[in-house]
Amino acid sequence: MSTVLKYLYCFEHLDANSDSHLTNLKRESKAYSYREQLEEIQLRKELEAKKAREGKQKQTQYTPKQKEAIKAQLDKEADIRKRVSKMNAELSRVLNLLRCAYDGNPAYISLNYNFLLPLLLTQLNSPLAAPAIVDIYLHLISSGIFHSEDLSFANTGEKIV
Repeated sequence: MSTVLKYLYCFEHLDANSDSHLTNLKRESKAYSYREQLEEIQLRKELEAKKAREGKQKQTQYTPKQKEAIKAQLDKEADIRKRVSKMNAELSRVLNLLRCAYDGNPAYISLNYNFLLPLLLTQLNSPLAAPAIVDIYLHLISSGIFHSEDLSFANTGEKIV
């Protein structure tokens, strides 16, 4: 949800495909040792990253293999975005139903809050669900359904302070 379409979020596959220059390294070179050659490559990468941060670097030219990998990764990320959007829509629908059910019949929801509370608290681990869960949770607390002395984490017995 927070990433832009047509923008690559994960660049790890590019590093794997750009290691073609590592195949040209010689372990037994008279001029440089293998370790020195790897350090030089690492230094070049750091300098490129520094130039990119400062905005001095020209846009990177990718090899056809890298372009193919980028396209495949963009397709994967588009699929992931689609699935996450679908999950977010379903979550929003369910939480809106819960909010409407509480607004319509708060007595029924308050009778079943000991089943509802563990479900809400376990979903707080999800980065997608947590903001919406916190919102509905605060709505239920502000309306008086939960009392701080009654609140405990799911089946642990710990009291929330």
